[in-house]
Amino acid sequence: MKRIVIFSTIAISITLLLINAPFETDVSSNAQIEKAQPQAFQPSNFKTSATRTNNKNTSNTPSLSPQQLLESAKNVRRCKGVPKTRDELTVWIDKATRIGEPYEFIEDVSSRFALCSELKNEEHNFIKILLLAIEKGSDDALNELWAVSDIEYFESTGVDTSSKQVVFEHRVKFINMKYALAQKLAVNGGEKSQLRLIKGFQHFDPATLQPNIVKAVAFAEYAMQTTNNNEFYLKVSFIKNSLLNKMSALQIEQAEDLTQKLLSVRR
Repeated sequence: MKRIVIFSTIAISITLLLINAPFETDVSSNAQIEKAQPQAFQPSNFKTSATRTNNKNTSNTPSLSPQQLLESAKNVRRCKGVPKTRDELTVWIDKATRIGEPYEFIEDVSSRFALCSELKNEEHNFIKILLLAIEKGSDDALNELWAVSDIEYFESTGVDTSSKQVVFEHRVKFINMKYALAQKLAVNGGEKSQLRLIKGFQHFDPATLQPNIVKAVAFAEYAMQTTNNNEFYLKVSFIKNSLLNKMSALQIEQAEDLTQKLLSVRR
């Protein structure tokens, strides 16, 4: 049994290396981005700034289920920008009313204030909580991570935004992290991760710094061959067929080869 587990782990690692290998040979160089490229991302090695963990809901986050971690991260994320005290809320409501903010928006902030008041000692780094959920295999947590803006990421992880170089390096790190985690979950059948990659590779591939239609189609075909979700199958099939019309014979062959590598890991 140990030999099987070790072999499976090695196979997945080799395949992800193959996935990250560029298929194009005419990629223009970008020394600044290449210099900022981080090493292969490992959730356990991800360091963030020190934060408070006094609240009983998150002081023992590793013991929570993936869904509980995801909900906790969402709650913390929703508290960003919400007034911290009752007096601050009163001032905010007065100003919002004066400038004509929609009633629904004011009600939403007020309701979030009630929730966030209970989380005042909460772990403020919701990225860290999301990563714990992803480590436990949460496809929904990965999907949530991809929806996080750069600014939210910087604020949550304590990035010094006064330095353009630091901001640039952490932006590159964040992009690489999202793609690496998505590939890990996609290979294991995460449909939301698969869809993120299928769409993401059409615009940017961290390995080539350019769009990579080959990887997009490869993951689309992999998703179609491994899903039991008919609606998801049809959605991915539509995307794949639209991309095939833009590909050369060589690119189609490369995509087929990559799909087979992905399927070999699944087996």
